[in-house]
Amino acid sequence: MDIEEMKIKEDGTSQEKTEEIKTMEKDIARLEGKEVKKSPDFKEKTPKKEEVKEEKDPLREEKVKKFIKEIEESKRKKAEAIKKGKEVKKDSPEEADFFNISLSVNPKEGGTVEGGGKYKQNSTVKITAKANEKYNFVNWTEDGSLVADQETHAFIAKKDSSLIASFKEIQEKPEEKETLKEEAVIKEEKPEEKEEKAKSLEEEKREREAKKEQEEEEKKRREEERQERERKEQEQREEEEKKKREEEEKKRREEEEKKRREEEEKK
Repeated sequence: MDIEEMKIKEDGTSQEKTEEIKTMEKDIARLEGKEVKKSPDFKEKTPKKEEVKEEKDPLREEKVKKFIKEIEESKRKKAEAIKKGKEVKKDSPEEADFFNISLSVNPKEGGTVEGGGKYKQNSTVKITAKANEKYNFVNWTEDGSLVADQETHAFIAKKDSSLIASFKEIQEKPEEKETLKEEAVIKEEKPEEKEEKAKSLEEEKREREAKKEQEEEEKKRREEERQERERKEQEQREEEEKKKREEEEKKRREEEEKKRREEEEKK
């Protein structure tokens, strides 16, 4: 069999499979009670006045039911794979070239996200998270695993992904809370009470500032004492080293003098 005959045979087999799939689709539509759409080129082979009753073929119906069962099983497996976070093979080449990137926020009032949608396979995806007032961005996660800790993150689309942008509420400092509380109390009081309270708060503020200054002065004094101790210790070490060098120099001279005298005596 030459190449031309092989091509003709393959084309014939492919056409037979296509016709069989089309026939199955019609049988499925008929079983589900749907209207079968006819192609524009379709021509009625029988006269319009005569009604032709189709004879039921048990083997074909069984084949169609098996085909429907296989389709439902395929859909079920895809749904399970998506639930487990696995990559799912797409049915068509067009669908296989794209992946869905879904983004969500935790908590909802924490901020907003951008960059989600459908992306072509191996294309670059850039996602951005923006924190609302009184919130800070924490990180990007997927299935509980850390993806990035920066607000803007880029990656290559290789599968359907579902990422979560986490935010954390900014906690006010105790001092700020106390100040806000004091200001709120002043607003609720009478003018005389407000003035007295304001004076009291001002005195407390001055006391806090004075105490803070004392602490800073004490800290400064301790630091100066530490530096003074280190300076004295350094001077003491230098003095000891100087004495040691002088002693060594004296010893060296004595040895030289002794050696000189010995040489003179020999002469």
